Amino acid sequence: MPSPICVVFTCKSRNNISKHRFPKNDIPRFVKWIERSGNPKLLTMTPEKIYRSYLVCDLHFDTDCHSKGTKLLKHNAIPTLCLPVLTDLDGIQPLDSITPEAPVSNQEEYTLPKRKRKGCLKEINFTRQKHMTPRKQFLYNAVVDLKKMLSVVNKRNLTTTQRLKKSEKFVKEHGLLFDNLNESTKRFVQSQMKTQSVLPRGRRFSLDDKVFALAIYKQSAKAYRMMSSVFALPSRKSIMDLLRKIPGINSQIIEHLKLVVSGFKNELDKTCVLLFDEISLSAGVHYFQSEDKIIGIEDLGRNVPSGIKTPDLVVALKEVISAVQLAGLNIVCTICDQAPTNVAAINILMRETETVQDYVKMGVEKRSFGFEINNQEIVPLYDAPHLLKGIRNNLLTKDLTFTINGTKRMAKWKHIIDFYEIDKYRLDVGERMVPKLTDSHIYLDKMRKMKAATINCKKDASDTAKLCLFVDKLFDSVNNSSTVIQPGKELRSAVTSTSIHWEFWKEALLVLESMHFGTSMVGTIKNWISTINGFQYLCKKLLNAGFKFISLRSFNQDPVENFFCQVRSHGLRNTNPTCFHFQNSFKSLIINNLISSRYVGANCKNDNCENLTTLKQLLTLNKKSTNPIQINPQIKFFSITQNAIIPQKSKLALSCQAYVAGAIVNKVKS
Repeated sequence: MPSPICVVFTCKSRNNISKHRFPKNDIPRFVKWIERSGNPKLLTMTPEKIYRSYLVCDLHFDTDCHSKGTKLLKHNAIPTLCLPVLTDLDGIQPLDSITPEAPVSNQEEYTLPKRKRKGCLKEINFTRQKHMTPRKQFLYNAVVDLKKMLSVVNKRNLTTTQRLKKSEKFVKEHGLLFDNLNESTKRFVQSQMKTQSVLPRGRRFSLDDKVFALAIYKQSAKAYRMMSSVFALPSRKSIMDLLRKIPGINSQIIEHLKLVVSGFKNELDKTCVLLFDEISLSAGVHYFQSEDKIIGIEDLGRNVPSGIKTPDLVVALKEVISAVQLAGLNIVCTICDQAPTNVAAINILMRETETVQDYVKMGVEKRSFGFEINNQEIVPLYDAPHLLKGIRNNLLTKDLTFTINGTKRMAKWKHIIDFYEIDKYRLDVGERMVPKLTDSHIYLDKMRKMKAATINCKKDASDTAKLCLFVDKLFDSVNNSSTVIQPGKELRSAVTSTSIHWEFWKEALLVLESMHFGTSMVGTIKNWISTINGFQYLCKKLLNAGFKFISLRSFNQDPVENFFCQVRSHGLRNTNPTCFHFQNSFKSLIINNLISSRYVGANCKNDNCENLTTLKQLLTLNKKSTNPIQINPQIKFFSITQNAIIPQKSKLALSCQAYVAGAIVNKVKS
């Protein structure tokens, strides 16, 4: 640090006055400053030491020596005021003849002088270049040039090393900002940094990038085109080629399911339920030129105008169950609605199990509750919301007689209408008792296909009120999901070995067996009895297998209903899609992980189901399975006669035939 005292001889300035260093880079001015300071001790010091240790105060400079508006001196400023008698300067050493002192320690505030590059004359035993021969001078100059180049390279490497250290320090200090991003965002940012500077035809994208781009494209093609103008994204052809690798309903999905199930450590996680339902598909064919195949409804030779016959459904159920079993999953039950085809197919499977050769040979009766496929017992159950709707639909047109607590009662839908109108129009009592009930729940002409609800009644319709309370408890007992017991709604809790469901189901079976609409027991009541018995048997079996509790809300058709809802609402409202539209929607929903928005007023609640598969894993499988699925040859299948297809005379059939024939002719010509 320089001394705070002015170096000018006899100067007694105070510390609050500005002071200036000696101009060491201007030798003539440097000498004049020393001369005018009049301090003899400066004559024996080196310029470097004078610059580091001594200052001249502002009292010795005229106002013209300062830059306007600042306290800084001009480049030609010389002390002229308050100076002592001039001192002889013969002893002062010139700056270029003075050797520099030892390097300043790290505590010094000022930078060191640059070191000169070391020569190579001494290494070759020469003192002057003029003493060399022309050849040696040429080689010497080449060595000097190479040393200069080496010095430049070293400086560049030093700069790169410093930049890397700064970058590393920045990442350590600000790395948390990047860590907060999810994996998809990280991959997208890294992909953009890698491909933005490359020409479009030279860009290469990873499978993760293509999957991400495909998901965006299937959500909105227009948004994808807009994003492609800003970001570096794969072309439409690239993602369409990727889309063609996604299979329809075939063995590739089963093989991938087998791969996922193989990672389950707990055997209980392999327990599953098979849901099946039907969706209405309109007639029509579509020629898929890239794969040279026709997509449409297949005629199995039975000349069925619409729907599916029971034998075909039985064959389909056996094939699907066998494939899922070979994938490693354990199907414990099936869930379906009360469609006549479904009920008939279940009855056929039950009868087949009772008369299989194994039981006949052993001479024993079938002891299992359900049917068996590949020696695995499967319990058939019916969807509880559909069963509830069945009671409602029958009650709309017929009175229901039933016995509860030994008393015979009769319920009428008219009582429910009267209660709803009283509750709706009586505004003097404050809020409604049943605010969730609407006209679509009560009046037949305003009812939707799948809406159903349970309510209470007035005293003059106590029988109907008893029925509503019973049905409410019955539905809670087969639609529970919570593990916490709620006061007043104990049946909504999960089934355990000590829960109250067992006692209630015993009483409910007695009430259901006494129910009659008019003079007969309808199929809905029989299916209720079968389902309650099935739940009792299945819950005991699962609890004995190791489950701590059973949530019966998982045993309904909500996932299938939601899937069909997403198929119909994919892209646009298409309530009656063709086979081609269904296949495309199926692929798109796989890509979007079944997150397609559901329309307002959907039949089912969110089923909280997640896909076991991921799109990337599905795409990495080979198209041809290495282990093709083999159906058990012992399974008895219905033989379907390959009858000749009877030509249809409708305009639609003729148009389809002309379309297919034209596509085939066009393909042959090309």
